[in-house]
Amino acid sequence: MDKDLLKGIKIGSGFLLIILSFFGLIFAVGFHNTNEIVSGTFIGNYFFQDNVTFQNEVNFTNTNVVGLNTIPTCLENQTMVINGSGTNSAIICLYPLGGYNNPATSCEEILNDSNSNENGNYWIKPSSIKNETYCDMSTDGGGWSMIYGYNSNRLAIGDVWVNYNNLEVYINSSARNNPSSLCLFGKWTLDNNAEIISKTNFGGGSTSLPEEVGDPFNISIVTFFNNPSTGEYISLTDYFSICGASGWESIGTGFLELYVR
Repeated sequence: MDKDLLKGIKIGSGFLLIILSFFGLIFAVGFHNTNEIVSGTFIGNYFFQDNVTFQNEVNFTNTNVVGLNTIPTCLENQTMVINGSGTNSAIICLYPLGGYNNPATSCEEILNDSNSNENGNYWIKPSSIKNETYCDMSTDGGGWSMIYGYNSNRLAIGDVWVNYNNLEVYINSSARNNPSSLCLFGKWTLDNNAEIISKTNFGGGSTSLPEEVGDPFNISIVTFFNNPSTGEYISLTDYFSICGASGWESIGTGFLELYVR
């Protein structure tokens, strides 16, 4: 519904309503008062007083809106989207994508849809679980959802993806017992079987990414990559002969963060 229609008949709207009512031409199924919160579907003629607030989705079907001097507003923190025009249209009041009431499927969706490039916490729902997680919106183009953190103060959503096919896995971790020394900083790109097809070092890490092409990724196992033919180097809490570890050793006071995109 376009704004001109929503504005209705301004100064003369009250007189018109009285005249039409007198002749029995108003068959409105609703009269909405000032400060009322409105949602749902409307059919026929409707009279809205000023300061009516819409919420969620309001649909108009063969609807004439009269008596409106100002455009209705949405609830606080909602954004109005007008779909269609004339007597058949809809006004949708949306909560920001990535908020509690409108979780995204991933941080990447937030980045692409709302063009938000702010690092921080957002609500996402990759499957049936909605949770708040930290989104890295700057590294390698952004859109990274944090799924695990060891000695990290950032929120991680956990292993809630159905699978990791055709995703990218980004690791940011320090040397063992040395949180100020960046060790691993890069990404693995996975194929449709969640196996590595390439790896990219972002720079700044003291060690090139371990693991080889063909190694499968699965965060639900102790080590991310489970291929008997190659050595394992990383688990959620340990290193193997990298980043200051001699054999399998705990990351200790160091940190590890794991993201997907």
